[in-house]
Amino acid sequence: MQKPAFPDNEALRLAELERLHLLNSPAESRFDRITRIAARAFSTPIALVSVVAADCQWFKSRHGLAAGQTPRDVSFCGHAILSDEVFVIEDALADPRFADNPLVVGEPHVRFYAGAPVRTLSGLPLGTLCVIDKVSRQFDKEDRDLLRDLADIVESELRIDRLTAGQHELVEMLGEAQRRALLDPLTGAWNRAGMEALLDRETLRARHDKNALGVMMIDVDFFKHINDQYGHLAGDAVLAEVANRLRQQLRSDDMLTRFGGDEFVVLVNDASVSGMNRLAERIRDTINRQPVEVKSVGEVAISTSIGMGLIEPPDFSARKALDHADESMYRAKRAGRNGFCLLDD
Repeated sequence: MQKPAFPDNEALRLAELERLHLLNSPAESRFDRITRIAARAFSTPIALVSVVAADCQWFKSRHGLAAGQTPRDVSFCGHAILSDEVFVIEDALADPRFADNPLVVGEPHVRFYAGAPVRTLSGLPLGTLCVIDKVSRQFDKEDRDLLRDLADIVESELRIDRLTAGQHELVEMLGEAQRRALLDPLTGAWNRAGMEALLDRETLRARHDKNALGVMMIDVDFFKHINDQYGHLAGDAVLAEVANRLRQQLRSDDMLTRFGGDEFVVLVNDASVSGMNRLAERIRDTINRQPVEVKSVGEVAISTSIGMGLIEPPDFSARKALDHADESMYRAKRAGRNGFCLLDD
């Protein structure tokens, strides 16, 4: 197995990664959208936006892969960032550099890889947009040009900080290890501790701006049954897909968090009763529009129960709104599940 070399500008590159706070930052729908498009465009089961750090490659967005990161010394992306061109391995088993790579002989059984480097304006390589298949395949010039075009979009997005002010403050004040402790590795969302920190910050901001902050509690219906019938790996795949579908419906100002187990909390900035109800309806329809395809299991039907609360002037009680959302969620469950409890005007 050939290990990737280090770029000549490695120290500058790592300093730029830290300045941009890309490592261990929450997953964002704008990057998930690009990996979904890439997977569909090239008909590959896996597409990733990777960030190559000092000792690992970490995935800012992952489509079709459960792992949140892999060691750098076995990564294909570690090789891809060394080139200005799209890096292609059409058959890893036939390539002596990769034939014995753990990612080839074991999960996820990489056979085909194509990665376009993602760079800063000054040319420092940050990571890649890559597509992966478990069978060998060809990748012609037209394919390479299209992947490069999509990677250019990733580069443009990376130059724009779309995190909310509260998230930005949280990311700015924490080191990489501290950020990692506040993120859920399965879904890429903030975890419960991250949610509590964000809720405090966003409540203060709502009070200052005299805007309402919405709190939405979302629970996966009959999740214990999914775990019991199909196993915990299937349950993990369901939770990861629920998080992906939730992000598809959220605005850039909204924040997805995994509250714990099979429960998610969404914080909605500048919220209104009508807007929250419309969002809940879109989420319900997005979640249950089609089953989740789970490897070795098949299709797993899912639905959610949703409760809502508002933090609004003059009463800015975050705890009360969270309790209201939790109570409303259980009302939705008692009403038959696969629905949401409406907020009253």
